[in-house]
Amino acid sequence: MGKGILSFGGAFSNHLHALAYFCYIHNIPLIVLIRSYDPNPDTPTLKDIKNWGADIQILPPELYRRKEDADMVRHWNRLFPDHLILPEGGSHRLALQGVHTMMNEIYYEIIDVDYYIVPVGTGATMAGMIQARKDSEMIVGISALKTSQLYHHLKYRWELDKYTNWMTAEQWHWGGYGKTPDKLITFSNEFQSRHQIRLDPLYNGKAMYALHQYFKYRLIPPGSKVIFIHTGGLQGWRGIRHMNQKTQK
Repeated sequence: MGKGILSFGGAFSNHLHALAYFCYIHNIPLIVLIRSYDPNPDTPTLKDIKNWGADIQILPPELYRRKEDADMVRHWNRLFPDHLILPEGGSHRLALQGVHTMMNEIYYEIIDVDYYIVPVGTGATMAGMIQARKDSEMIVGISALKTSQLYHHLKYRWELDKYTNWMTAEQWHWGGYGKTPDKLITFSNEFQSRHQIRLDPLYNGKAMYALHQYFKYRLIPPGSKVIFIHTGGLQGWRGIRHMNQKTQK
């Protein structure tokens, strides 16, 4: 790993929040490059990350979009030598090994699974599941992004050509990444009240709503054994509260 870790994300990144705490616990230097129009974003997520000792640097969105271009990768390597570069969302190929471990833990507890439902952003979790699951099991990824190319993007990025029994559902994005209409917020809150499970509205809330629709319209056959993968990450709620507070001022 060298001197430390370099990674990327937004001002409410679940990945960076978790990574910063991990680095704090294990005394690993961390540099985070934050996408923001604001040169001094003041968010509770970034306050945690700073308190845990990370070096926070701000990138304007136009530069952030180029972060994985070959010339920019060379720039990061010159600027931060001997740092492990973790892509946005933690979507490093080594992350798939951790997902394989998760699948092994599921198989230890549950047998004869028919369907997995998983939220999808960068796709690393889903890719690891596709590689590790049994051939008879179907994986459905619910996109949090407004795109019609996610399936092809995931197949290319994660080299999934040889795998079958997986699909992406791209109609449950609710307007695109970061969009959280009132109906979705209400659904997420009612789900928590009913089941005592918190769903973030950016990823898991959208995926759980989709699963309810699959059940409602019998798109998943009755009697199927379904596992919903809750990918964690509740920073989205902090983002919503933060934006509401700024609006009210």
